[in-house]
Amino acid sequence: MIKEEVIETSQSDKLNSYEELKASLLKLAATAIRATGFQVILVNVREGEGFRVITGTDDILLGTYTTFDFWNKLLKEEFRISQSYLVPPWHSRQVLQDVPDDMYVIPDIPEAKSPEDWDPYHFLIVPLLDSKREVIGFFSVDEPVSGKVPSEDLIQDLETFAEHAALAIEKFNLINELSDRVRQVDALYKVSKSINNFQDSEAALRFLVDTANELLHADFAVLLVHEPAGDRAISTAEIDVETYDRLRRLSRELLSPEPTLCELHLADGTPSSRLIGVCVRVGPEDGPMGVLGVFYQDENHPKDISYSILSSLAEQAFTALRNRHLYNAAVSRADRLRVIQSIASRLNRLNDVRKIAKAISEELRQLVDFHACRIFLASDEYLVPAAVITDHSEYSPEEVDNLRVRFGEGITGWVAQHGEPALLHDAAKDPRTRLIPGTNDIDESMLAVPIKYDDRVVGVITLSKVGLNQFDDEDLQLLVILADQAAIAIENAKLVERLSLEAEALRKSEERNQLISKATNDAIWDWDLATNKILWNDAVRRLFGYDAGHEFETSLEWWEERCHPDDIERLRESLYRAINSDTDVWSEEYRFRKADGSYAYVLDRGYIVRDANGKAIRAVGSMLDITHRIEAAKALRESEERFRAIFEDSAIGMALVNQEGRILKTNKALTKILGYTQNDLIEKNFLELVHPDHESTLRGRFTRIFSGRNTHYHVEQRYIHKDRTRDLGQPDCVCY
Repeated sequence: MIKEEVIETSQSDKLNSYEELKASLLKLAATAIRATGFQVILVNVREGEGFRVITGTDDILLGTYTTFDFWNKLLKEEFRISQSYLVPPWHSRQVLQDVPDDMYVIPDIPEAKSPEDWDPYHFLIVPLLDSKREVIGFFSVDEPVSGKVPSEDLIQDLETFAEHAALAIEKFNLINELSDRVRQVDALYKVSKSINNFQDSEAALRFLVDTANELLHADFAVLLVHEPAGDRAISTAEIDVETYDRLRRLSRELLSPEPTLCELHLADGTPSSRLIGVCVRVGPEDGPMGVLGVFYQDENHPKDISYSILSSLAEQAFTALRNRHLYNAAVSRADRLRVIQSIASRLNRLNDVRKIAKAISEELRQLVDFHACRIFLASDEYLVPAAVITDHSEYSPEEVDNLRVRFGEGITGWVAQHGEPALLHDAAKDPRTRLIPGTNDIDESMLAVPIKYDDRVVGVITLSKVGLNQFDDEDLQLLVILADQAAIAIENAKLVERLSLEAEALRKSEERNQLISKATNDAIWDWDLATNKILWNDAVRRLFGYDAGHEFETSLEWWEERCHPDDIERLRESLYRAINSDTDVWSEEYRFRKADGSYAYVLDRGYIVRDANGKAIRAVGSMLDITHRIEAAKALRESEERFRAIFEDSAIGMALVNQEGRILKTNKALTKILGYTQNDLIEKNFLELVHPDHESTLRGRFTRIFSGRNTHYHVEQRYIHKDRTRDLGQPDCVCY
């Protein structure tokens, strides 16, 4: 019996284990079928190349696994209702003919007698979509209590529960992903620590192989090591002779330093013996020390193998193998190698590149005696000094600015450019060297070693000592080993710094977006053309009154319903013309219905995002309320129309003149008074029409009007009629 209780959506925030996820999904699913009138529901969650039933109200099918191919055959677009699929019995029977008998159990209900009745072979499938609108699972719903095919409204109710289930699964997956990343970092750190600390290198390599197998979820992992006495394999599973030989041949075919997909067929020759793997070379091309690979049964092969983890482990394996080779070749150097391990351990704990450089310069004296140590870091085409230690008068003090060199310049630049170490017994006679400004030309010896990561030079270590032949090959080899450790530490530090900067940039970007959204008066929208969903910022509520109490949707139809009926056809035609063309912008003015039923005039501007083929996939834009501007323009037009009516129809003679007195427009009354036509008066100077006795007075009044000292004047004065027969001694009109 299922307990009667309400599922809170906040419960998904508390998921921290797979069992809790299943329990939460079961409660959510049970609530869904109680609310919608079904008896059976199964929750299918994506796993590998298919989906597995992890929980549900029918225990018989728990654990059942179905492939992508099964779902692609079952779910056809013509069966879609809303976001779900109601698969008819005839199609289900066709698909189920190709699946094992125990995959689907026919429910104990009678066959449908009419199209409205529910059939045992009916499938109601509700997709579980994540935030990227990708399918991460399904609700499989069966046996409606009514015995009837459900309505679209009922299916949409199920989709609401499916959204909460998808959110729970996605959050669970995110937590797992973050946990995996933490586990990977922790495992890589333990491998690095084991390589530096294990005196038994065999145990370190086996630990590395086990870690590769665990982190990459492989069926088995193997490290094939090339040794003078012959190749040998360190594997998480037993390997027969034929498989071992195939691995050897496979390792010889690896030419690229990058991880490579490969196939391996086990000796038994069965279909299950076909393995899909990813292998990476351990060591450089001119001296590979082996190959590291992880392999999967064909059906278990994941699509998202972390190549970077495999490459990092191969780097660690290379470091371990080379360290062991050097250790075995020169037991007398054991103390110095232990010092190197100690330095590497210290470097691995540092996350600042310059602190790493300083630590190298401080620790190096335990390995090699020198008078000057300089650590350079690559920056574009330059090598920039990051740490300098000198304890001889010939080198003290050194100006750091004088040490900055280009790639290829001097012995330091040569080592960086070629990626090769250099031992100079007499530095002054080597043509590759150059004299540092401000220093003396002396007899000195030099060591210069590149700091390389993945065959890429990230810095250079140089040691100098007064006198000739002060360093030997063993010093050079030890410095090379330290440089390799330094490279890993430097790259790790750069990675930490880069991730920190990216995290900070992301935080600031999100903060900017939030501030912009709060600061702008525009209603900002984001339309996903694939799903036809529109996301709005809070301004749409603030501008148009759609608060939490009003119906608010994210569909395009919601927007269309609120456009004025007289505008909508024009808007549709304009919008889709822009989408189907090659333009990137769209803009329209129209009326938009507010929550109170009134209409606001808006200016809507959008930017259209297209894919590589030019197809519109997204549009982003903003709606600006321009109601006040439209109303002001309307009021201005009405005022102009009123003025025009008064001007044209008035019985009083009127004229519009400019600052110089030139007539711009007259009404009919003035032409009648003066006897001119309108064409006669246009462009004529008003002062020409005034009796000479009044001209200077009128000119002064014009000056005061146009200077702003007066707004009007009222005076009786005489004007000259066109036929000049009018008595000039009497006032002809009154001016205002």
